[in-house]
Amino acid sequence: MDRLALVLAGPTSDYAAYVSEDPRKTAVANGDGTYTYKFQAQIPSNAVGTFSIGIEGYRNDKLLPGTKKEVTVRDAGANQVISFSVDGSPVAPRRTVVAIDNCNQCHYSLSVHGDNRNQTVMCVLCHNPNTTDADMRPVSAGPAQTVDFRTMIHKIHRGENLTSDFTIYGFGQSVNNFNDVRFPGDLRNCEKCHTNGSEQLPLADNLLSVNNPRGLIHPTPPTTAACIACHDTKPAASHALGNTTPLGEACAVCHSPTADFAIDKVHAR
Repeated sequence: MDRLALVLAGPTSDYAAYVSEDPRKTAVANGDGTYTYKFQAQIPSNAVGTFSIGIEGYRNDKLLPGTKKEVTVRDAGANQVISFSVDGSPVAPRRTVVAIDNCNQCHYSLSVHGDNRNQTVMCVLCHNPNTTDADMRPVSAGPAQTVDFRTMIHKIHRGENLTSDFTIYGFGQSVNNFNDVRFPGDLRNCEKCHTNGSEQLPLADNLLSVNNPRGLIHPTPPTTAACIACHDTKPAASHALGNTTPLGEACAVCHSPTADFAIDKVHAR
């Protein structure tokens, strides 16, 4: 393998942090084609619930070597994610929000970060509510931009219709602006990406707020983070903020499936 990484993240109720380690130098061969690797990072002693480990990697293979048509191609593995209990409680995999098969209706074979990530269950390990581009963004371009998956994907697909700048600094401080993206369909069609009605309210009570330094609301509560990622005006943010109290978000009062302004109604096509 030219690259191999194991990504450990948890808890699955809403991934809060992750570590990535390369097992190639220290993994121990078991003699049957399998290997054992011990993470250098430790799961916190007070951790509860379910954690996950994902694998990513590729080989660079040379085809037609020694000929004029010699070419190097990248052969990437399909990400696999397993979940396990850290405290003896029943294993509870992360909720499913979108399906990679839905993504690939448009993208054909969605693969990013050098073909390392090609399954949405892998993407969310790192693109969690606490993650930003702070490690890559120059101080002069601060504050940091959230790369929370729901916020990032909604904003990317909203693209040219956003009212504010959406730029992420990536590897090597690459500048990635998405304000010129045009969605080839109807943005009101939530089921184009979502699965099993995952866009419906209310969301689970145990979801994290989004670390959103560039946002109008920082941190951004979980339901609000999804909505104002597309509806990115100050009035929309003020509406969400005005319906959030110390008890939580009141979004479901008006926007649950049976309410007057249900998502299915306001996004009706």
